[in-house]
Amino acid sequence: MESIETLIDNLSHEHYLNLKQAIETGRWHTGDKLTLIQRQSAIQALLLYEVKYCDNQDHLTVNKEGHINMLSKDELKKKFQQDN
Repeated sequence: MESIETLIDNLSHEHYLNLKQAIETGRWHTGDKLTLIQRQSAIQALLLYEVKYCDNQDHLTVNKEGHINMLSKDELKKKFQQDN
């Protein structure tokens, strides 16, 4: 069996997006419902992928250091105003 690190290293961006959508909707792209174990495994894989490959600075996301980004209320307001 492959290690989780090997799986993450071989995960394409397309598969990452499919996992993200499955977690958000609770269903695979085929329409099949995720089991609890599948959901937990998908969340773990998603977080590991984001830590390794994404430099996301959004609120409540995991950054490259493995820490959760927690923006203040003022920072969130500024970001929201910039986006609109």
